Amino acid sequence: MEFENTAAGVREKLEENRMYADNTIWIVWIFKFAFFILRGAFFPLFYLNLMLFGSIKLQNELKECEKIKTKLNA
Repeated sequence: MEFENTAAGVREKLEENRMYADNTIWIVWIFKFAFFILRGAFFPLFYLNLMLFGSIKLQNELKECEKIKTKLNA
């Protein structure tokens, strides 16, 4: 990451240097890595569920909407 010559950039760089100095940067990287693994593991499952069963659920909801529409028009 490049250094930003703004107040936020200076604050971020000082915070990063402090984390490297007291070794808390590794906690941040552990959480980033864990999030990356969890996202990579579960996102394909949710996407597969959506692709396989999403259209069926959508068709059922459309049928329900049509039923409600006919009740309201009657």
